[in-house]
Amino acid sequence: MAILQPDDSTQLFSVHSMLHRIFAADESAPVKKVVVDKDGNIYLGDYDGGNYVKILTNGNVVFVGAAGLPYGCVFSHNIADVVESVAVNDWDQIVGFTTNGESKNTIPDQVNNNIKITKAGVYRLHFSWSGFGPNVVHDWDFHLAKNNNDVSFPNTTAHISSPSTQKIVSVANDALVSLEVDDTIELWVQRITPGNNIDLTTIAANISMEQLGG
Repeated sequence: MAILQPDDSTQLFSVHSMLHRIFAADESAPVKKVVVDKDGNIYLGDYDGGNYVKILTNGNVVFVGAAGLPYGCVFSHNIADVVESVAVNDWDQIVGFTTNGESKNTIPDQVNNNIKITKAGVYRLHFSWSGFGPNVVHDWDFHLAKNNNDVSFPNTTAHISSPSTQKIVSVANDALVSLEVDDTIELWVQRITPGNNIDLTTIAANISMEQLGG
């Protein structure tokens, strides 16, 4: 086995050449490194490039660099000036997101009010919204959808009623959904009660996600 010397204090033993024949479908294709240090900790992935999974002898797993499952968040807080004209029985996208939150292997986009997927799999999606309507009682449905509401996720639907006093109301939900590469996730609202278009004012909103499996 080849001996790697990344620094003067830790000696790493590469079993890359041995595992190449076990895991590589094509003998000529390069594979990522598998490294074991002198304490028995295992490094899986691109160790030299700084993107790898470290499995410690105590059972802990550490993700370094781009390694690990994707997650992402986009949100707004205390905006109060994003007013949308919402028609009855028509889905309108919640806009006015101001901040791209923490992310790894996803693309939060506050400008387009969505999060883009870069790795297919099953994700837990979450949203929250706070705001108020006009001085009339109205019923609303919120849900998460992908690709400009081309495909909605009924398991994320949540219902609220706004009071007649312009008091702030809040709604939230989360669910598991299957997503593909390049899907974009957005938050949408629909007014259920009849009448002309009315204004809906957003105070704060959040979309977040994390992948749970393939």
